Amino acid sequence: MIEKYEKLNPKFIIDTLDPYISDRRKSKIEKVLAMRNLNLHIVLDGLVDSGNISAISRTAESFGIQNIHLVRTRGAAKFTPRSSQGAHKWLSRYFWNESSKCLLSLRHQGLKIIGTSLCDRAKVFQSVDFSKPCALIFGEEESGLQECSLSLCDEICYIPSNGFSQSLNVSVAAGILMNHAHTQSSHHCENLLSLKANYYLKSVQSHILRVLD
Repeated sequence: MIEKYEKLNPKFIIDTLDPYISDRRKSKIEKVLAMRNLNLHIVLDGLVDSGNISAISRTAESFGIQNIHLVRTRGAAKFTPRSSQGAHKWLSRYFWNESSKCLLSLRHQGLKIIGTSLCDRAKVFQSVDFSKPCALIFGEEESGLQECSLSLCDEICYIPSNGFSQSLNVSVAAGILMNHAHTQSSHHCENLLSLKANYYLKSVQSHILRVLD
């Protein structure tokens, strides 16, 4: 329902909804905004398990990562309540039919494309520089990133294993890499007014939104 209001002037949204939002919620929103990371994007390319998508989304939101891109996820993009715990509500989600269109768009925005794979080109994740704006890509659970996606990556990394298992579950791997990338990534953002307005829209009951009409 909030989609019809998202194009309104952010300041108008905030000023109009302000009386309907508790001081506690406003304080929480300000704290979240202060730590929000808009410079690290997560791309889930072809994942088929909705549980994995929900778990990764929940972890991303917990770290303060705002932007998540879902490529060719089909029905798996339906978040499971138990895994996501409502985290997807606070994320900016973008849906794509083709990996190349998603990655080229992100590169056009100035982001470095970092893939995850066990291919020969990959290097250990600790040696990758995540300090600049970048997109971190995770591939399908069984086959990983396809060659067409790997060919568009500026760098490819992997998590080394000390055991017999060569790889981790994608949601576990994503958690490790997001935590590492997030600690290096710059969180400073110039304009968070639109995001604040979006949080205000999601913080009131649907019938209150009519005051914006």
